[in-house]
Amino acid sequence: SEIQHFRISVSDFVLLFGGMQMKEDNCRNMRKICRRPIHRSVPSCARAVTGKDARNHEYYTDVREVTEKERAFVAKYLKSQPIPHKIYSISSNLLEKQFSRHSKDTHTRFLFHPAVGSPAAVAQHGLLLDDTPPAMRKYGTGLHLSRDVEYSIHFAPARRLLLCKAVVGEYCRGKPSDTKPPISEFGQQFHCCVNNVKDPEVFVLYDVMDVIPRFWIEL
Repeated sequence: SEIQHFRISVSDFVLLFGGMQMKEDNCRNMRKICRRPIHRSVPSCARAVTGKDARNHEYYTDVREVTEKERAFVAKYLKSQPIPHKIYSISSNLLEKQFSRHSKDTHTRFLFHPAVGSPAAVAQHGLLLDDTPPAMRKYGTGLHLSRDVEYSIHFAPARRLLLCKAVVGEYCRGKPSDTKPPISEFGQQFHCCVNNVKDPEVFVLYDVMDVIPRFWIEL
């Protein structure tokens, strides 16, 4: 069928496969969707865009082994973890463009998330809301990212993680039933939810464009 109805928590959605769009029943806005790409391994990660000016193309993506400087950067966040078997740098002009819509003053953090698929697939579509394992969703229905590698590795059986740059902004404590950040007492919507406001370890984001994967790590 070209039309599919489904529910997430208390919200009803409609998928229109003909136009590759999705909308929430109580919202007029339509959102474009895309099919998850076929997962490919790093050696066969061919560029979707080629040619002399490929790097400047909107849909250019790249997966490569990290430099020594990048490896040292990742090591700061891994702390006491063993030296990773492999680390790949992930870049995407489209994801970068979506992420750059935020003000430079917006509070960001580097956070971990269990890796899904392959580095090439992540470079193409970033993270999706359903990429967070169900057992990890304790503070809302969004993407659960963690400050500490030990937390995310517990939900990554293959011991593969993403180190992502995420916009966290102002936050509040989340609940399992949250489908979006609550409204503050001043009438402003929080940017994300956390497990502990004073010392947050887990951050829950509800907009995939607020997260950009930077590194694929294999421990």
